[in-house]
Amino acid sequence: MSKDGDQTSVISGSVLDDAVHSGSTKYKEGRMPHLGQPVVYRDGRVFRFCSTEADFVDGEVVAWATCLAAPIDGSLTAAAAGAVSLTLDQTAVQLFGGSAGVIAADRLAEGYLITNDDAGEGYCYKIKGNTAGTDSVSTVITLYDAIKVAVTAASDVALVGPKYRKVVEGAAALRPIGVAVVPTAANSNSREEFFWVQTQGLAAVLIGTGTNVAIGKTMASDASGGLILDAGDENIRIGVAMGTDTTASAKLPVYLNLE
Repeated sequence: MSKDGDQTSVISGSVLDDAVHSGSTKYKEGRMPHLGQPVVYRDGRVFRFCSTEADFVDGEVVAWATCLAAPIDGSLTAAAAGAVSLTLDQTAVQLFGGSAGVIAADRLAEGYLITNDDAGEGYCYKIKGNTAGTDSVSTVITLYDAIKVAVTAASDVALVGPKYRKVVEGAAALRPIGVAVVPTAANSNSREEFFWVQTQGLAAVLIGTGTNVAIGKTMASDASGGLILDAGDENIRIGVAMGTDTTASAKLPVYLNLE
């Protein structure tokens, strides 16, 4: 069994606590919740612990950071079944919208590597960590579990970022995971901040620009993390409006359903 989901300790407090960085005295005894840890209330509300490098306002839609929309073709170094590390040549690839080939150490940690095509295809492996990569240096990805089937230099892989780590602002093309409960100011101190994100139940959610919200309408996210009416199957539905408002940047009661 993998040990990546082990939860060894929890902390007291509230899901409405201010966002803080890992060096805060609040966590001086190392009692930080595991990323993704849920808090479930009997009224149906669910919250999960997340980290971010982005600035959120309270009520803003939060999304899962994906590394790349398309798979990376033929860029692995061959590895036998049982290997727990894979070398990936990402030197020509733009990950997370950054400079081509650049990936920080452990940026992929808690994310996923999917063997997409050719030898070894069809498995989803959780990532334990990775070495730094540049436009000339490949990254070595360490997995929690050994690969089941050997891969070759022709094998294709898809990368997906960690679901609850370094979450980003919502957008129609991204998978929303919840709504920020409190504001964050991560960009001001250049490090991750930790906070609670609501995923289910009644919540106050930011209204997007130009949105005319009616009771019972299904909601999605615009490019700035605000609510819009669900315009079609290309949008991921966040929940159902429980009130009516036409004021951009106001907060609307929405029943979330994002698990």
